[in-house]
Amino acid sequence: MSDQYDRVKQTAVTALAGINTAQPFGTVLFEAIARVSVTVCIEAVCLRRNPVTSAIEVWLIERAQDDTAYPGQMHCPGTVMRPGESVGHMFERLAQTEIVSRLDKQVFVGFDNNTAEVRGHFLHLIYLVQFDGLPKRGGWYPVKDLPLNTVEHHRTTVIPAAVKAFKE
Repeated sequence: MSDQYDRVKQTAVTALAGINTAQPFGTVLFEAIARVSVTVCIEAVCLRRNPVTSAIEVWLIERAQDDTAYPGQMHCPGTVMRPGESVGHMFERLAQTEIVSRLDKQVFVGFDNNTAEVRGHFLHLIYLVQFDGLPKRGGWYPVKDLPLNTVEHHRTTVIPAAVKAFKE
């Protein structure tokens, strides 16, 4: 068994040596790597106080129906760190891909060491953010009445961490 495992590890090492880390990995490779490593990601939580009801609201977007993780569920925009990437670059990429609006402000409010993420072990860096204008997709939802299909980890950990730090 040990010889077979050593051969599998050597095959993985050889295969990974050919990966161009400047290019996107694709879903299958990303999920295989995430299963055996710790993935660092940012969660961009945008909060506001509703001008009519005074309730605190969060901006959520829907994941694609064909997404391999949390298909069709509502979540705060986020992204994973790529090799050689800074947090600033992550926000730039996130603004282009998920938010489709410029981020005016990003304030780090905490982290969560999530060993039970469906794709593997994720270290979530939680940021309170402000948009420059409104994103092209998504919507505002009361924090106390989130959609039933909100990603559970966002409902129980990510959003509450941002709300705790929220000051209008």
